[in-house]
Amino acid sequence: MSITTTISQINQACEDLQDAYQDLAEEALPAYDRLNSSIGRLTQWEVMVSSGGYGGATTFYQDSKPRWWEKFVGVITVGEVPHPDADKARDAAKVLFGDIATNDDVYSARSEDIASTPKDLGEIMGEWLGIVDVFDSQVAQAIPSSTAYIPTSGGLDGWRSPRASSGYEATASSQNSAAETTAEVVRALLENCAGFLEHLKSSLVAFATLTMDQNRFYSETLTSIPTEISLDAVLGLIETGANIVNTLKEAELKQAEAMGSDLTSTITALLNISALDGQITRMGETSGDGGWPQPAPMDPAHGGSNGPAARDELSYNTQYFKDHIDFWDGISETMTPLGQQATGIPELPVMFLRLPSFSANQSTALNSLGDRVASDCLVKGSTATATVATKLGETIRSYVRTEAANEAIANRIINDHFGG
Repeated sequence: MSITTTISQINQACEDLQDAYQDLAEEALPAYDRLNSSIGRLTQWEVMVSSGGYGGATTFYQDSKPRWWEKFVGVITVGEVPHPDADKARDAAKVLFGDIATNDDVYSARSEDIASTPKDLGEIMGEWLGIVDVFDSQVAQAIPSSTAYIPTSGGLDGWRSPRASSGYEATASSQNSAAETTAEVVRALLENCAGFLEHLKSSLVAFATLTMDQNRFYSETLTSIPTEISLDAVLGLIETGANIVNTLKEAELKQAEAMGSDLTSTITALLNISALDGQITRMGETSGDGGWPQPAPMDPAHGGSNGPAARDELSYNTQYFKDHIDFWDGISETMTPLGQQATGIPELPVMFLRLPSFSANQSTALNSLGDRVASDCLVKGSTATATVATKLGETIRSYVRTEAANEAIANRIINDHFGG
């Protein structure tokens, strides 16, 4: 599965999770109103019985209307009145939906927190994916392992010493290796992050699924309450709802704890940040590089003159350097905006603050690695490749001024190739 597909799927899973809890919260008030409406319809039959003597009347309440033959027991007055115990049901409903509101607040906050990390990480990955695609095609694949592959229409004899030319060859090789390592580190980081997101998917789906029973209680049970219903039936519905809410609360906490424990034990291995950080450190040629290597010395001042050289020969050899200078300047110009873009990528906030049992926050390590790729790879790489071009310019100018018959010829050749 491609990284782009993984990011798309995890974003959808996060949206589904957030929508599930949002729908649950939005259904609560209508469900409460439906239940209260049913409670408001609760009635009993008020029956007043008089024996006709001096004993007075007796009043009692019953759920069913007295049958016709009961009137022969005595003088009877019958009327339908609001259920005297309806407040008991209202109080129970208020407690139930108060618990629901409290739980919904907890669920909503936790679902937002759980969803925020993969969504934020997915956005950061999208930024890096764009950077590494350009870097791969325009830098890593452009820098050859040998200077022999850099196109030129000039000659190779503009070096004043073998040490200078071998220094340039070593520099090209190290720049090639650094570009490959940078691409590998970013690609590996993206693959590792994608694996981490893939690992999260089942937990996100499980969280969203937890709401189904309570939503069903809202959308099916409470919408199908019959017009004529008894107090006991209403209290039974409320008890059913309370059981569902408590079950959901326990299941949600259990799922959160399981997710936290799982991620604590797996996230470090999934992201493998320390290994990638080590690759960046080891790409340097010296201990002072700390990432992308600086070019090797090219010693333009070493070596003596072989005597005045023909202007055409000097111009031919200068063209070689001009072509190579343009090449390295082009690489540097490509890397500069990539470094700027990478430096501007927002940091990943602390992850899973509301996830119990989670104690392996890797956001700091991820941010640190991203900073290293930006500064120690892309920015240093842009500087290093520009320095290669500068050193080549110093070398050819030294060569021309040493080998030209006079200063005027040297200045003209340099001016023709590099401007005033």
